[in-house]
Amino acid sequence: MKWRHRLCQRIAILDEAPRSRELLRRAVRVLGHSPLVFESMKELLLTQGTPQRYALLCLGVSGNARDARFVVAQARDVVGTDVPVVLVANAGPAAISRMRTYLAGDDVLASSLTFAQTCVSLAAIMERRGMPTVKYGLTWGDYCFLPVSKDRLREARAQATTLQREALASF
Repeated sequence: MKWRHRLCQRIAILDEAPRSRELLRRAVRVLGHSPLVFESMKELLLTQGTPQRYALLCLGVSGNARDARFVVAQARDVVGTDVPVVLVANAGPAAISRMRTYLAGDDVLASSLTFAQTCVSLAAIMERRGMPTVKYGLTWGDYCFLPVSKDRLREARAQATTLQREALASF
């Protein structure tokens, strides 16, 4: 599928866990897209037959890969088989790797991530799928929020420590 390279595409989010649902909603907004949030499969099923078009579906699933396949199939009946799915797994690393095996072709994201990790991971998934994202995070006035990875954070801390030591040495 070829994406139109423009921002503000509609992203469906279905997750029964309030924390991960809110993290995903905020991350989608930061990345320049428009989230449509569903609290349950029942809510998503109510939209069946409407002309909604989604660029991506973020779907919260439990750690059981077989149950996840059933939920994904149900959601795909509503949004369409051509819509990419990002599974937000409420499970440990072993269950997530099993899920990747069972559900080949779908991306899997851990629901226990922080907001910054969620932004970085979701941006990487969107870029792999050919979807544009905002290069600069939320801005308001002179302030800007840029989600960063742990590696970049370590580098920034090391650089700040070096600068601080140099400043103290110059006195």
